[in-house]
Amino acid sequence: MTILLAAGLLAVPVTVTWGPLASSTESTGYLQALWVVVAASLGLSVAMIAFAFQAFVSIGRDVHGGTLREFADETLLLDAIGFGMLTLVIIGAVLLHVGHESPHGWAAACAAVFSAATLAVVLYVINRVVVSLDERELLRMRSRRLARTVQRAMFEQLREQAAESILISTRMPIRRAYLPPQNSLAIRARAAGEVHDVKLGTLARAMKGQGCTAQLAVSIGNSVDKDEPLIWLLGAQARSSWAIRRAVRIGRGPRQKPSQALLEQLGQLPPTGSAGRTRRT
Repeated sequence: MTILLAAGLLAVPVTVTWGPLASSTESTGYLQALWVVVAASLGLSVAMIAFAFQAFVSIGRDVHGGTLREFADETLLLDAIGFGMLTLVIIGAVLLHVGHESPHGWAAACAAVFSAATLAVVLYVINRVVVSLDERELLRMRSRRLARTVQRAMFEQLREQAAESILISTRMPIRRAYLPPQNSLAIRARAAGEVHDVKLGTLARAMKGQGCTAQLAVSIGNSVDKDEPLIWLLGAQARSSWAIRRAVRIGRGPRQKPSQALLEQLGQLPPTGSAGRTRRT
């Protein structure tokens, strides 16, 4: 998607006649020099990544409390590399006469702007990495990450409680059950995932002609496995249907639920005063 947006930007019909960008020959030499500069800055970024990761693994992991990927995301290291690679692709495309008036004019101006932005991003990220390796900044990053996890866990809990309250207050023949009732027909999940929504209206309309009631085996936010019961239907005429099955929408869930992430982060917190005693020792 990013490549397509960049290609669309290069194709904008704007005329640029500034400096070396007005001449195809001069613009080509200018872009070739920019390509070398951007590539060198990316090499510096890769070296900085190696230094930062080594420093994080050796001295910063315990203070930060997170993974190497989380540290990279918070310091924007990988984003800087990705943006630099995009800039190299743009410069190369312009040199290959891709874009409006390339290799000069508007397309060359876009490549020059991306190159300048890449150099600025690299300088910013290098400074950010150096600052982030300070123990106080690592602790602040840990605090911010914990606060975000607490907010997600609270939202997850409030969402589940709201879903249960709506189900209890509804007048539809639908209830929540935790054990399979006798003589019931189980509607099972066709794939593993997370319950994103339970469409009570759709479920009630689908059961209307069957003269049966439904008991939900899951709630919003629950993780389910393949063939795990989603709904139990009660009634002599109860039968499975596509409309009933689609009332429970299952999608891909997060790699780790917010509540589990919160417990894990709280478990990694050092005992009160232990960090200070360690430093004094």
